[in-house]
Amino acid sequence: MASTNSIPLSSPPPPSILIVGAGVFGLSTALELLSRPRYFHTNITIVSSYFPFPTELSSPKTHPTSQQPTPASIDTSRIIRADYASPAYSALAEAAQRLWRQGWGGEGSYKESGLVLTYDTDDSGKGAKYVRETLANVRKNLSTSSAPLNPSKPTIQELHNPSEIQRILGVGELPTPNPNPTTNAGGYVNWASGWADAEAAIHHIARRITALGADRFTSGGGTLTLIHDTVTALLFTPTTTPPTVAGIHLSSRSTPLLSPLTILCTGAHTASFLPTSLPPHLTATGQILAHLQLTPTEHASLRSMPVIINMSTGLFIIPPTSSGLLKVARHAYGYRNPTTVSSNPEPTTPSSETTTTTLSISLPAPPSPIPDAAISTLRSALSTLLPSFPSLSLTTTTTPTRSFASSRVCWYADTPTGDFLVTWHPAFAQTLFIATGGSGHAFKFFPVLGGKVVDALEGGLEGALEGLWRWRGEREREGVRGGEGRGVWEADTEDGSRGGTKGMVWGEEEEMRGEGKGRGRERGSRL
Repeated sequence: MASTNSIPLSSPPPPSILIVGAGVFGLSTALELLSRPRYFHTNITIVSSYFPFPTELSSPKTHPTSQQPTPASIDTSRIIRADYASPAYSALAEAAQRLWRQGWGGEGSYKESGLVLTYDTDDSGKGAKYVRETLANVRKNLSTSSAPLNPSKPTIQELHNPSEIQRILGVGELPTPNPNPTTNAGGYVNWASGWADAEAAIHHIARRITALGADRFTSGGGTLTLIHDTVTALLFTPTTTPPTVAGIHLSSRSTPLLSPLTILCTGAHTASFLPTSLPPHLTATGQILAHLQLTPTEHASLRSMPVIINMSTGLFIIPPTSSGLLKVARHAYGYRNPTTVSSNPEPTTPSSETTTTTLSISLPAPPSPIPDAAISTLRSALSTLLPSFPSLSLTTTTTPTRSFASSRVCWYADTPTGDFLVTWHPAFAQTLFIATGGSGHAFKFFPVLGGKVVDALEGGLEGALEGLWRWRGEREREGVRGGEGRGVWEADTEDGSRGGTKGMVWGEEEEMRGEGKGRGRERGSRL
């Protein structure tokens, strides 16, 4: 059913569209707009402090005065899977994976290594439930999925004990006795899943966008303008009824950049532009990751291993890159970074511009080392997920023996349900569209995401996604305010796939010491 808040197909598109952000949502939306004949004469502008395009293409030749943290989608590797407990996401991921297999992200960017999903037996059955529901969806999609890159292997194999899991990883036999008998108790391997070089894919699509923009302009179409700058605020017109968004303010310009339609694809930073209305639709959570530099011998042994994710703890390991970097990370409730901001100016009525209040919302913290407790959690991932590969142990009984090559916090744009937020903002009269809320799993949908965003823009998003990606009403939002009493106006993401401790706050040492000790309450499996 088409939305009443849309760009009707019977009407001409806007003369210009402004896209803020150049991560997965921003680039995929730009690529789709440039590819649809309907927008051939529309001028498209992309503004971002993260700039995956050649610097010389920035117009004008400006640079951000302050660099925001790297988008969540920029990394050595991101998991590509159709293994979801939600049928809607499983089907959408399968459609995306067909394109990954065809080289959509650039030659060699996608590696179909296989994916092992496991669960523990000491988590009240939460992990096992997610794995069972995911396996059912994967099997349901097998009849319509595209052929895997390695058809010689059986696509799905169930795994019934820790020993079978270690053997399928190709890393040898479990030590005797098994030091972690409740860990990785069962699961399955899907040899038709894998991972992609995320940063390489982002730059490949940025080059495609640049080429499409140039071809379109030389053929008499609209312009493509790329601006390397930091957006400081939205430009509101509070005196109109209803209020509108007329463009953006930039750090390097004294005058605003105007556009009749602004599309916010700003990930974990989005709430900073809409601090009054956006929470608790979306909040920033910090997720820990690190890279271990393998020796040549270790690299040779692990280069063919599948991805492994433990759905009880959220800990996962992605196979090494060509340079021997092994990624270890956790998909968790994450850290909050409560930040006091002014709610003005964000008018929701013509008279509200005179009212100024302050709110505490979670926003990405400046880049800084991850806490020692988080490092310990990631070390534990190596010993629990790959116990039969003892050379990877980073500790003896008391002392660290080797260090991670690098570590950082990846800031998710989390929603309470883990569903994306792809919708018109209801307060601003078809002048502001939001495409964000990746919740740590948007990258795998990169090849098809832009098409769905533009469908939603036009009111043509069909099926379950229309309901999943909608703007939530006040009654729905009241149910998640307060973040379980922490004084921050957001809720924990309850999508069935998160591990770790709830309520952790960035910079509070006592809570940082608690990293990894709990797993939260049991919740329904969705993603």
